[in-house]
Amino acid sequence: MQYLPKNTIDKMPLICERINRIRKNRGMSQKQFAVALDISQSGVSKYLKQRIPPAEILFKIATLGQTTMEYILTGEKTYDIIEENLLVSENINRYNTPEDLHGQIAQLPYTVRTAILSLIDYWSNHCK
Repeated sequence: MQYLPKNTIDKMPLICERINRIRKNRGMSQKQFAVALDISQSGVSKYLKQRIPPAEILFKIATLGQTTMEYILTGEKTYDIIEENLLVSENINRYNTPEDLHGQIAQLPYTVRTAILSLIDYWSNHCK
């Protein structure tokens, strides 16, 4: 059995609230949200109350909310969404070297690091 780090458990209600806020801002019922994400309604219910979605679902939620996965997971947003094309542009240079980025990722909770790696794998295999 895998345990979540304490700081992830403490932040889970905030992550769930951000997901719920995206759903409500879109004016969607849980059922409509489930259809948009191509998951079950019970899956949506879990993500709204007690579980962090896998990377591919988190990415879909961020896209629906015209935000970033970073915002959903941390409450911080260092990117702007250009609505016409749904392009993401970085508005600050947050990482100067690959080592800085690696260090930042290494400090994230295990579940967040796993979600980021899953997203990278997903993009590598599906978005070429």
